[in-house]
Amino acid sequence: MIVLCLGLLLLTGCTTYTKAPTPNLDGVLEALGYSLAPDYLPEGFEFVKFELTEYDKPTALLAYSSHLAGSHHLFVSYPVPFNPEGNPFGWQRPDDAISIVTVNGEATYLIRGTWSEDTTSNPPLDPSDAEWDYDSYLTLYFDFDLSQDERIGVMIRALVFSSEWITTSEMVKIAESLRQVD
Repeated sequence: MIVLCLGLLLLTGCTTYTKAPTPNLDGVLEALGYSLAPDYLPEGFEFVKFELTEYDKPTALLAYSSHLAGSHHLFVSYPVPFNPEGNPFGWQRPDDAISIVTVNGEATYLIRGTWSEDTTSNPPLDPSDAEWDYDSYLTLYFDFDLSQDERIGVMIRALVFSSEWITTSEMVKIAESLRQVD
């Protein structure tokens, strides 16, 4: 079994998922009126903390981490807006950085990478001077039904860097396990 899994690991990733303990999200529930958490995470991942940010409305960011075979991090954030075309300031993602995947039977967006901090850290910056870093993040944007009348945007982000430790199907599995918690 171990040899088979190691062989599959080299070919497909062979990530084992475990039922995630429900984190204490009382602060998120108080700020947003709801809280969400994934039911399943790759083996070795643990809830670290949550943060609340306030832009035009409160947003929750849940942080998960694993130290098995290196330091890997996952973040779940909500509610978040997403525009597949980029943003209104001229920052357009490269076409090959975005793909459509299915979560719970609906089309969603998977983004490989982000803008390189090395080329965007000295504003004001002409968007044409910015470079895309494909090896930094894998981010999945999808909608979650809070109720029959309310949908919110959710983002799941994995810090990838140059090692491919998580796959698209694994990101989808995490997204499909997301549920409301009390």
